[in-house]
Amino acid sequence: MNSFEACREIKKILDQGIVPTENDINVIYETATGHKRYDYAHMVSDAEFEKIKELAERRASGEPLQYISGRWPFLDFEVRVDRRALIPRPETEILAETCIDLMYGRDHPVITDLCSGSGVLAISLKRAFPSALVTAVELSQDAAGLLRENSDELCGDIAIVNADVFLYQSEMPDGSQDLIVCNPPYITERDYANNYAELKEEPRMAFLGGDDGLSFYRHIIPAYRDKLSAGGIMAFEIGNEQADSIVSLFEQNGFSGVAVKKDYSSLDRIAYARVN
Repeated sequence: MNSFEACREIKKILDQGIVPTENDINVIYETATGHKRYDYAHMVSDAEFEKIKELAERRASGEPLQYISGRWPFLDFEVRVDRRALIPRPETEILAETCIDLMYGRDHPVITDLCSGSGVLAISLKRAFPSALVTAVELSQDAAGLLRENSDELCGDIAIVNADVFLYQSEMPDGSQDLIVCNPPYITERDYANNYAELKEEPRMAFLGGDDGLSFYRHIIPAYRDKLSAGGIMAFEIGNEQADSIVSLFEQNGFSGVAVKKDYSSLDRIAYARVN
C-alpha cells in the first residue's frame, strides 16, 4: 500500500466521526509510519497500516490530534503532550512572545510561571534567556511530571515547584521577581458545560476559573504584586471578555502601564502591567 491509498483510508475512517482536515490526515499518517505523507517511495507495511487505523479511529471518536501525535509545536520547539496537561494553543504563543519582548535587554531576569501546565511558557523564556532564573509552579502532580519531562528535554535548569498558586506567594521574597507570567484557568462553569464535548479530553481543572472565570486573577494580582521588583511585570493570558475586569484589577492594585493585546481572531487575549 502506498501513502495515497493509506491516506484515503484515514479519511474514510475519519468521515465516520468528524469532518477531517488535511492536518488530521498528515499527522495520523506521519505518527503511524514515521514518514511524510508525500514520501511516495515509502510503502506502508501491514503493521503501519494497523497503527494508521488505530490512530484514525481514536481521532474519529473525538480524541484531540495533539494527544494522538504525542508531541506538538510551540514557537521554535516541540513539547510532549498528553492528558496530564492542557494542550498548548497558539494564543499562548502570543503570551510567550510578549514576555520575551518585555524581558529583552535584562541581565539574568528572575521569572516565575504560575499554573505552568506542560511548561511551554517557562521553557520559552528559559530558551530565550539562558541566564534567567526560571521557576515553574504547578499544582497537579501529573502535569508537573510532564513539565519536568519537557524541561529536561528542551532546556533543563528550570526550578519546578509542585504547589498551589493560592498559597505559593508566601514562599516568595518581596521584590524578587522581574516577571510573573500566568496562563490560569479562566473559563466559567457555564462556558465549560457548553463546550464540554470539545474540551472533555483535557484536564478539567486546567479550564475552570470560578463562576465568572476571574478567581485566579483576583488572587494573583494583589497577592503577588509585592513579589515584583521595581519595574517588574505581571502578564496573563485572559478570556476574550475579561479585559476590562483585569485592567481594573491591575489599576486598583497600583500597577501602571497596563496593556491588552489581541489574538489572531482580534479578541482580547493578553494583559500585562508594571510596578513602579
